Parts: sequence; C-alpha cells; structure tokens
Amino acid sequence: MQSSAQAHSRSREGAALNLLSNLNANQKGLLLILVPIVFELISLSVLAGTLLSAEKELTTLEHEQQVLLDLHNIARICTQAFFVVGRSDQSADTTEALRELEKVEELLNTITKNRALNRTISPELNEVMDEAQSMLRSILAIEQQAKRYLLGPHERITHIDGFRREVVSTVIQFSELSHKIVAIESTVEATNEQAVSTIRLKLSLLLLSIISLSVLLTIGLVSLFTRDLLGRLSLVSDSAIKLAIREKLPPSQGGKDEIAQLDRALHDAETILTDARMHEMAILDNAKDVLCSLDKNLKFVTVGDSAVKEWSFEQSSLIGKSLLTLVTAGTLEVTKNTLQRIGTGPAEGTLENAIVCGDRSIKYLRWSIRWLTAKQIYSCVVHDITELVEIEQLKNQFLRIVSHDLRTPLNSIGLSVDLLLSGRNGIPGTAVETQLLKIQPIRVRLKTLIDELLDLEKLKSGTFVTNTKCLRVHGFCSLGIEAVSSLAEAAQITIVRPMNDAFVMGDEGRLIQVVVNLLSNAIKFSPPGSRITVKIEKQADVVEVQISDQGCGVPPEDLSVVFQKYKQSRATANRTKVHSSGLGLAIVKSIIEAHGGTLGVFNNQDAGSTFWFNLPRYRNPEIEDEEL
Repeated sequence: MQSSAQAHSRSREGAALNLLSNLNANQKGLLLILVPIVFELISLSVLAGTLLSAEKELTTLEHEQQVLLDLHNIARICTQAFFVVGRSDQSADTTEALRELEKVEELLNTITKNRALNRTISPELNEVMDEAQSMLRSILAIEQQAKRYLLGPHERITHIDGFRREVVSTVIQFSELSHKIVAIESTVEATNEQAVSTIRLKLSLLLLSIISLSVLLTIGLVSLFTRDLLGRLSLVSDSAIKLAIREKLPPSQGGKDEIAQLDRALHDAETILTDARMHEMAILDNAKDVLCSLDKNLKFVTVGDSAVKEWSFEQSSLIGKSLLTLVTAGTLEVTKNTLQRIGTGPAEGTLENAIVCGDRSIKYLRWSIRWLTAKQIYSCVVHDITELVEIEQLKNQFLRIVSHDLRTPLNSIGLSVDLLLSGRNGIPGTAVETQLLKIQPIRVRLKTLIDELLDLEKLKSGTFVTNTKCLRVHGFCSLGIEAVSSLAEAAQITIVRPMNDAFVMGDEGRLIQVVVNLLSNAIKFSPPGSRITVKIEKQADVVEVQISDQGCGVPPEDLSVVFQKYKQSRATANRTKVHSSGLGLAIVKSIIEAHGGTLGVFNNQDAGSTFWFNLPRYRNPEIEDEEL
C-alpha cells in the first residue's frame, strides 16, 4: 500500500512538472504570484466569516448580560417597592412610594422592548425572563391598590389587609425568582467565559492555520518551480556537454517553454553536426592525408582510416606504437627534436621526415603538428610529399647533369671553335669558317640557357648575394648599358642613359645582371631605329629604375605572368621571331625580391612597355650631397 501511495504521489508530481513544462517563463511567474494571492483571498474570506460568527456569539453574550442586568434591576426595584408600600408607618413619604411604583412600570416597558429586539438568549434565561415579566405584570395589577393605599387614609384602612396579603405573596414568589436568577447568572458567567475562550482559540488556530498553509504553499510552489527549472536546466547542460564531446544526446524534453526550445535547438544542432561529421569523415576517408594523434611519448593514440591505404598499416597495429620505430635513420633525430620543440614551445609547427611503410617502401611526409596541452597529445595531419621529393631529386640530378655533363663539353666546344676562328691552327677553309660561324651563336645560346638554369637555382637557395655594399644606381645602370651596347648597335637601337642618381645597398654584379636582362629583353622586342630610355626616380623611401621601350608592348592578359618561370607572352611571341627560355625575367624577379624590392610592368600610352623595379633607398648624410 505504501509503495502504491508513493507511486501515486510521484505520478501526480510528474503530471505537475509536465504541466509546468507547457508554460513559458511569463506564465510560470504569473502562476507563482497568483496562486498565493488567491489562497490569501480565500483565507481572508474564511477569516471574515469566522469573525462575523464570533461577533454574533459575542452579541448573544452581551444580550444575556443585558438580560441579567435587567433581572437584577427588577429584583432591586421590586424590593424597594415592596419595602416602601408594605410599611405601616402612616407618616411615610407617599411621593417616594409612588415614584418606586412608576419605576416598576418603566422597567417593564424597557424589558419588553429589549426582548422584542434581542431573541438570541438561552432557554433557561428566557424562561426566567418570562417569570420576571409575569411578576412585573402582577405588581402593576396591584398598582391601583397601592396608589389608593398611598393616597388616602380611607382607602388604606379599607384595603390595607388585602393589599398586604398580595404583597407578601408576591414577595415570596419574587424570592424564588431571585434564587433562579442567581443560579442562572452563575451558569451564564461560566458559559460566557468558556465561549470567549473558545472564540479566542478558534481565531488563533485559524490565523495559525492560514499562516502555516500560506508558508507551506509558497515553499511548495517555489520547490516545484525550482525542481522543474533546475532539473530541466541540468538536462540541457548535460546535453550541451554531450554535444561538445560528441556523445549521443538523451531524448528531447517535451514542453513549450524556453528550456524546451533550447533543448530542441541542441538536438537540431546535434543533427546538423552529425551530418557535417559524416560528410567530413567521408571526405577524410577518401583523402590522402592521414589524421593521427601522438601522446607525449610519441606513441600513436588515434590513426585515421587512410593510414591503411597510404602507409600499408592496419590501424590496430599502429595504436600504441612509437613513431620513432617507423621513421628512417636519417630523419630520426630531426623528428624527435622537432616534436620536443613543439611540445615545449610554440605548440604548433611542421616537420618533414621519411617513414618505412608496411610494404617496406619509403615515403616522405610533411607533418602539420599542434600540441594540445589540455589533452597532452600531438594532433597531426600528415601529407605525402614523396612525389614532390622525387621531383626535386630529379631536378637536382638534371642540374648536376647540366652543370657537369653538358656545360663542360660545351665549354670545350666553344674553346675549339674560338681557336679555329682565330686562325692559330691555320686558316680554315671558307666552308669550314661558314659552318663555324653558324655553330658559334648556337653554342652561346646553349651556354646562356645553362647559366640561367644554374643561376635560378642559386637564386632559390638565397646564396647569390655575396658582396652587399653601398652602390650608386647610376653606376650599375651604366655598366649594364655598356654590357648590351654592342647588341643595341647591331639592332640599330639607341639607349638613353639616366640623368640623376641615388644610393642603394646591394650586390653590384647581380643588379648589373638585372639591368642587362631587362635591356636585353627590351632590345629583343624593339623595332630598328627606336629608343630605349633608362630613368632613375628618387622617392621618399625607395629608388625606382624604369626601362621603357617602343616595341610591341605586353598584352593586358599577360601582364601577370611575364615574371614567372618558363612563361612568355604568347601574343608577343607570335608577333616576333625572337625565342626565349622564359628564365630571364624570372631571374630578375628573384634578385629584386631578395634585395627587398618590388618590380612590375605596364604598357605605355603611345607604344611599347615599361619595366620597372625599386630598391630601398640608402640614406647617409655624408654621401647625400654626392647624388646627382
């Protein structure tokens, strides 16, 4: 029975909480205020009714007290009247006797009026009042005799005996009535005291009950609202935590209030995030990058599915295995030191190493690593760069071939051709000399191509700047112009030298190479009889060099690619018979950027184009006066 009652209680409590969940915050607050107010109004109504009832009871008690007072007045007045009338002394004051008899009549009228107004008295007291009124009427009946007795001696003598007998009889009756009045008075006083105590106790209990119930109701409502609010907020908080750690959320809460809306929003977010994770995992499973995590001892904690395809290792075989057991001997130290540095310093970084895969093949990898301090793990994204490394190795091998296997024989051929053309070994025949003259430009072109390839690799490594010093811009520009002067004369092109000067810091040989490459490029694409103008413009922080030609210009669609390796404006190439390796301008770009400068090209308004570059201006008060 007890368990059944508890279950019933829990069921009612659950129903109440269910009802609350369908109310919004404003409705709950209004309910929390209105329920105690309604209870207080009902309590006040009950208290008012009780007070009215108590007032009626007190009124009844007052009526009974008034009746007792009237009975005492009857006894007092009747006694005085009997005493005065019954005296045999002929010298008695008749006026006083008559006044006492009039009081009896007035008292009878007053009692009659009071009884007509007040009906709520006890039956015993009502019976005594009836007897008292009857006695008063008897007294009034003998009033005429008393008046005759008091007014004249003749009437007194004639009626004195009969009157006295009636008076004595009435006195005896009144004596019995007086005993009843005394007995009833004692009973009424005891009853009244008990009634007053009962009323006082009833009011006290009622007030105490109202206060207690009001407090209990308030506490109950607050407890119910608090349990509903905190319980459901706790569920929402748990759902938010589960959502953050990617655990499945409990079923959605019912209801229509704000908490239910928040819970539904969390479940909607879970659905969206689950779909996004599924999409993400589908991408990652098909991606070549391997996602993994390492603990502080460099052991695998988690490994993505792509490790099976990319590294030929099962996930289970990698979990708990040290990364250092996979890397090659040549990259072991750099792997260990880099991870240790990331774990104690910047918390993120990159690493390139090589590992021995499950099929015994070697793969070169680039690791993007982030150290998570809270979890004490390395989060890694591993990208396979084996193809890039192999391409780099092939390129280096090609450059070695170019440097040693091609340039050396080519230089020997060049020396032999020069020797034959010089005539030191005898004058060659005309046919032979003609062939040698054809071979010479081809040899020069091949040598230039090889030199540019090797220079470009040096530029990439940043080792080309070997002699940085303060330079006159006018000076290295003039040396560059001198270097191509014969080429310009052969093409019937005039080069206009710059008029002013400035100072920069740089490698003179490389900056001369920049000017030579830009001038050579301008000469190639300029028509005979045109001019190439070299200008030096001093700005606040930089010095700008401009080389303008009057050639065919650069098509707008090719302006962004002319400085890239192996790139050449297709439109320019189609309009001229000049062929280029596409490395000259790329070398210029690398040299200028290595000096901290910038470069670009734009087409002139009339004809041709202008290639420009700027370098940081070198300021020294001691030499500023030397600038032109």
